[in-house]
Amino acid sequence: MTKICLVEDDPDLRENLAVVLGRADYDVRTASNGVHAIPMLLDWRPDMVVCDMLMPDGEGFEVLRSVQSTLPDTSFVMMSGAIGEVADVLEAARLLGADAILRKPFTPDELLETLAQLRDQARTAVNVSAT
Repeated sequence: MTKICLVEDDPDLRENLAVVLGRADYDVRTASNGVHAIPMLLDWRPDMVVCDMLMPDGEGFEVLRSVQSTLPDTSFVMMSGAIGEVADVLEAARLLGADAILRKPFTPDELLETLAQLRDQARTAVNVSAT
């Protein structure tokens, strides 16, 4: 079962996304911010991280840097509902190493499709390196 760490400061959205992911047979653990997420990541070692970009107490870029330095094989999805100039920063997440980005609001199907694509890419990479 694919393990996903979901990092989102909005409690309602965090709970709703966790339900969607659980129903799709992902093993999900959640954190409300980067400060809580980073120790969990190091201990649990998820296959994927889905993380909000702007949060109090440890924003998404801090989590991304931690994942890159300690869990380089973990896929990372950055999400944000920011608008205006701040929204452009979400595009920078991909340049800084995020495997995918999602603009809020997004549908459950868009989230699941993004994760399925990343899971398939990771499997392909493992198969290529094994040969």
